[in-house]
Amino acid sequence: MQVDKNEHYDFSLKNDYGNVNFYVDNNIIIAEFSGSIDTDILSVYGEKLINTTAQFNGNPWGYISDSRKVLAATPEAELLLTKIGKKMQAANCFISAYVMTSAIAISQMSRVLNSVGRDGTKCIFSEVESAKQYVIKHLKNSQAD
Repeated sequence: MQVDKNEHYDFSLKNDYGNVNFYVDNNIIIAEFSGSIDTDILSVYGEKLINTTAQFNGNPWGYISDSRKVLAATPEAELLLTKIGKKMQAANCFISAYVMTSAIAISQMSRVLNSVGRDGTKCIFSEVESAKQYVIKHLKNSQAD
């Protein structure tokens, strides 16, 4: 597994099975996944993701996962995604959206979202622009309160 020094991303990691990159756009973390997602990638990714949220200084933030190139996560990785989701909520992640087209990945993410108390029917999209608009709208509403 290697950490990539790609200048377009704040974080990039890949192994023989898949990869993840993410960057921060204002108060939204946008992650791009591809391949098969396993615990090796998610362990490092989850830690880096939560550490990155410190820059929001406790303010609400959003998350978008562009997983159109993901086939599935291993069963162990699915459990780890639930743990990461709970840590995201504890770190004040106000809204999240998931872009995916694989039926297996959608089913897995729906289970993960249900286990952390989120409604997967509202936040899973087939294209990125709708996911971005969804997150931006909800973040603006959170700041209006």
